[in-house]
Amino acid sequence: MAVEPANDGRLRTTTLDGDTRAWVETDPYVYEEVGGHDVLAFEVTDGEVDVLNMSSEPTGVYQPVPVQERRLVTGAVLGTAVSGFGLSLVGRAGQSVWRRLKQYPTGSEEDAK
Repeated sequence: MAVEPANDGRLRTTTLDGDTRAWVETDPYVYEEVGGHDVLAFEVTDGEVDVLNMSSEPTGVYQPVPVQERRLVTGAVLGTAVSGFGLSLVGRAGQSVWRRLKQYPTGSEEDAK
């Protein structure tokens, strides 16, 4: 979930599914969903957010992810996808070469005739 300040002093959250919601502050570090009943509560230590709790998900918590860790995960996912694509190209080329080699008779087949 991404949490960003909106231009009107509210918060805006966006989930991985693309669900966007607006929140208005009711108490320090406590926000209520605009047009809904959900509540966000931030646990803050020395001005830094430690945990985000959501009333609709009482057993789960959200913790901030440092930029460096986000890059690591993004790089790993991208590297895996590019590697898979490269291996599929190599496999396809190998299959093409194998089919062409199978078309030509070998010396042992000519001797049998």
